[in-house]
Amino acid sequence: MAVTKIRKVSSTTLLVLLALSVLIFVLFFAGGSELDAKGNKDYAFTGILLYWTYFLFIVTVLATLFFAGRSIATNKTKDVVSEKKDSWHQRIVLGRYRFYVAYLLLDYNFNGY
Repeated sequence: MAVTKIRKVSSTTLLVLLALSVLIFVLFFAGGSELDAKGNKDYAFTGILLYWTYFLFIVTVLATLFFAGRSIATNKTKDVVSEKKDSWHQRIVLGRYRFYVAYLLLDYNFNGY
């Protein structure tokens, strides 16, 4: 019973936020624009789009922090991964893999391939 309530609330929230986002997006492009002194388009509803984006970002960050903190505070389930003992060989291979991925990402970002 609880799963269906959670699913219904989250689905409704998702659909409402999606509908508002699409409406604001259409309003942004269809709401009109004018050219500024440099010849660039200045859309009439830029502020609404920016504030909506800020709102969605802040709500996402707050929800993530809240649920992560609640999960850490309650800790009702045991962490299966941390209970499993890894061999030293697996840890070395995983460490090398992480180092290699980090090297590739940093090399790509700094050298601009």
